[in-house]
Formats: sequence, C-alpha cells, structure tokens
Amino acid sequence: MIKKLSSFLLILAITSSTALIYESLLSKTGLFINYRLKSIDSLFVDRALNSRPLKHAKEVVIIGIDDNSLRTLNRAAPWDRAVYTVFLENLQKLNPKIVGLDFLFNGKNRDVSIDQWFAESLKKKKNVILASFFDEENYFITPLDVFCDAALGYAFVDKPYDKDSVTRHTKSVVTLAGNKTQVFSFGTWLAYAYWGLEPSGHLQLKNGSTEWSLPKNDDPKNLEKILVDADSRGSRWLSYRYKQANFHFVPFLKIITNTVPREEIEGKIVMAGSTSPLFHDIHQTPLGFMTGVTILANEMLSILDCDFIHEIPFKFQFFLVIILTLLFTFVFYRLGFVKSFLVLIFSEIMIYGVALILFCRKNILLEPFSPMFVVGACYIITVFYNGVRIVIENIALQKMAITDSLTGLYGHHYLSFRLEAEFNRHKDTRGNFCVVMIDVDLFKQVNDTHGHEVGNTVLVAVAKILKSGVRGYDLAARYGGEEFALILLRVEEDIAYQTIERIRSAIAAQKFYSPQGEFHVTISAGVCLNRNPEVRSKDDMIRLADQALYQAKSQGRDQTCVYKAKI
Repeated sequence: MIKKLSSFLLILAITSSTALIYESLLSKTGLFINYRLKSIDSLFVDRALNSRPLKHAKEVVIIGIDDNSLRTLNRAAPWDRAVYTVFLENLQKLNPKIVGLDFLFNGKNRDVSIDQWFAESLKKKKNVILASFFDEENYFITPLDVFCDAALGYAFVDKPYDKDSVTRHTKSVVTLAGNKTQVFSFGTWLAYAYWGLEPSGHLQLKNGSTEWSLPKNDDPKNLEKILVDADSRGSRWLSYRYKQANFHFVPFLKIITNTVPREEIEGKIVMAGSTSPLFHDIHQTPLGFMTGVTILANEMLSILDCDFIHEIPFKFQFFLVIILTLLFTFVFYRLGFVKSFLVLIFSEIMIYGVALILFCRKNILLEPFSPMFVVGACYIITVFYNGVRIVIENIALQKMAITDSLTGLYGHHYLSFRLEAEFNRHKDTRGNFCVVMIDVDLFKQVNDTHGHEVGNTVLVAVAKILKSGVRGYDLAARYGGEEFALILLRVEEDIAYQTIERIRSAIAAQKFYSPQGEFHVTISAGVCLNRNPEVRSKDDMIRLADQALYQAKSQGRDQTCVYKAKI
C-alpha cells in the first residue's frame, strides 16, 4: 500500500510539474500560442456553423466594390471623387438609416468643386460615418476637414493583429497621445449612430476594461452600463459570427446605375467598402479570409446585439488546469492502458464540448487547448511511467528468478544456461575459459556449532568475497547448499588457479562471530579448463571440476586442485 502511494505521489509530482511548466513557460512560447489561438478559432467556426443570426443582422447591407464593378466601370484606381459622390447621391435616394463609407477621403481632389459637391452630399442627411486610420508612425489620419464637418462623424478602421497575423480582436476606443482626445472605431460609431447617439460619453476605458453605456431594447433613453474585458492594448475579442455571404450584399455598380429596389436599402445600416482582392483589404480571421468591411460589420453587430465575449481570467483557467491534472493523474494511474485511452478520448471531447457550449450559449471564452494538452500530457506521462515501472518490475522478477535470494549470486539454472552458451561460443572461437567448483569446508559443523543463522551469514560473506574476487564479465553462482561455481573467461589454468588461491586466502582470513566465539572457515576448489582433452560438453566441465574439488577435499581441504587429463 505504501509502495503504491509513493509511486502515485511520484507520478503526481511529475504531472503537476509538467502542468506548471506549461502554464508558466510553454504556453507563452510561439508554438503553443499558435496552438492555443487555433483552438479558439475552431470555437468561432463551430459557433458560426451552428448559431442563428442575431437580432440586427438582417438590418445590415454591405455594398462592395467587387471585381464586376471594377470591370464595368473601367476606371483606374484611385477613383475620382466624383464616382463616390454619384454613389452617395444615389444611395441617399434609397433612404438608408445610417451609412458607413470604408473609403479614404484624406486627400484633396484636383477639382475643388467635386470635393465641395461631395461635402454637400454628406451634409444633406448627416447620416454618414467616414473612415480614418492610424499610419505606421501611429499618427491619426482623418478625412479632409470639409468632409469631417459635413459628415456625422469619422472613425478609425484599423484592425489589430495577433502574433500569427490573424485579426481576432478589435479596439473600440483609442486615446490620442497628444491631446488625449478619444477616437472611436468604425463599428462603434455606426452602432451608436443607429441609436441616435454619439459614442463620446458612452464609452470609456476603465481599469483594463471598456465600459459601455448601451440602450436596453434599442431605447436610447434607457441605458445600462456593461463592462467588457480588454487587454493591455485596449483590445477586446471580436465576436465573429458572420461571413460576407451571411449579409445582404449589393454590388457597388448597382448603386451607381440605380438598379437597386428601395426596400433593400430603406431604413437599413449600409456599410460600403472594397471587396475585390485588388484593393488588398482582405484579412485572415477565425472564420477564414474576410474583407475589411465585413470585419467592421461584425464589430458593429457585436455592439448592437450586446454580443461581447467574456474570457475566463487566467487564474481560473490555471486553477482548472491544476484540478484536471490531479484528477486525471489519479484516473490514468488506476486504469489500464486501453481504459485510460478511452477515458482520454472522452475527456478531450468533453473539454472541447464544454468550451463550445460556454462559447455558443454564454459568450464565455474558455481556451480549450491548454486543458486538453495537460490531460493528454497526464496520460502520456502516466502510461509511460506505468510502462517503465512494469518493465523494471519484470526485470526485478527475472532477476529474482535467476539469482539466489540469500547470496545475490546467480542460481543453478542460470549457471547451466550461461555455461552452455560460453562452451558453444568458445568452441567456435577456440578460446579458453575455466569452470571452478567451490565447497565450504566442514560447513555442517558450522551449522551444528553456531546455528543456521550464522551459517547463512558465512554463505553471504563467502559469496561477497567470490563476487569481488573475479572480473565484471566473469560469473559467480551458488551451485547449491554450501557449493559455489565460477566461470572465468579468457584464462588459462594457471591464471584460474592464482585467482582462486587469492579468494581462498581471503576467505580463510575472514573472521566470523557467534555466541560461541570467533571462528574461521576455509574452502576447497577444483578447476577445469574447457580445452582439457576429456571435455566434450559443458556437463563434462562440471563433472571434471567436481572431481578436482573432491581431490582437494581428499588431500586435506583448504586448497585448490586443477584437473589434469589422464594419459
């Protein structure tokens, strides 16, 4: 029981350390950041496939400059501002509620009268939001002053990128470095304009969050405050639900040619921008490549439908990872390989399923990769540990089967196996080796005089001297009772004799103690060389070495005899 508990605690320490290393170090490396973000992208994709459009999605119309519009109008980019003026004039005749123009109007036209014409078109209904942006040096670039004054407002269309160049976040408000003025995103301005409000005073950064004052049930007189998490850059997760195909799309050309029915536009939120790849306004998002104007439409709808994403704080995700580590380490440790694998598959599906349900139903973002990775790591570590433990235990059992439990030397069966292998090998190579049979002299008297426990102590001591007296590749074995055997490789009879004599002298000098007092023991030994003419098999070597041992006993014990062939 204690052994099992200590084994479990060891593997728990390994898995817990792995989880801590992952959360504190690995999860912040580029490779794992990419995996984590891709797992979040999969949540967006699955939600988009299985969720219904929200309340305001049908009120959005995207007008795009597509490839067909470019070919038909046959005008080189950049287009003259007169084209946009005609577009806006025709569009306003269809009575849209709000218009967002995702085009840049920051340079003067060569014909000043066209700029004035465009400004007058902006001023007629005062329902147009123009695009602005931040340049590479973070300067805020706005449309011409005359257009800013004529339009309802202007807002930035910049799209922040994550480390893998995917647009997953959005900035709703930015405080300019110079005058501390707050400027708002395109989607934010359009959403508030839809309610007849301005974002200024209704949106602000507050303690790492954005605080929104939003109308309940589209009633601008009944506002409620909502806190939405933001990162250190002031960015929040953008709730992607729609691709361009999910919106009502009208080609730019149809507005120019006045071929759009009034009911398609009237009272709608109209967002116009480039949708042709020629304009390079296409970005990678969790739902795939998406035009800039479609991203802005998703941003606006996330505000209109209060569709904000709330990410579970890191400390709670960290706590979840630790709990899963403890739980699944215990489960995998108790179960076998097959059952553990089935539990692993089920748990990975469950973790992702829970993350998907939270995301689809509650807009709560639980990044699934980290807990899935930690559970997988617990499985691999536990299975590997159990596998290694089984191998070690098998080796220990195998060793127990081939070694003598008292002395730790090899047993009789392994001696026989090894002797046969060495005999055959040396027969092929014509090399030399010797077998030595050893017997503790008068061992029965030791047991009778001093007791069997002391006798066992003598055997252990003799075995220790034997093992230390030969080389690492030689073999020492207990043959049975007080008999021992050695296989000395690559030696002649004289070297074997000298080796055994050193061992015999060491054993004779060893002191033993019992209640009856101090005493000594001696050994007798017989040596047989594999090249002896009488040797035909391994059994002959044992037999002839045993005869040499008998000769040593007959000659008075405490000596070594080498078997000599009879001539």
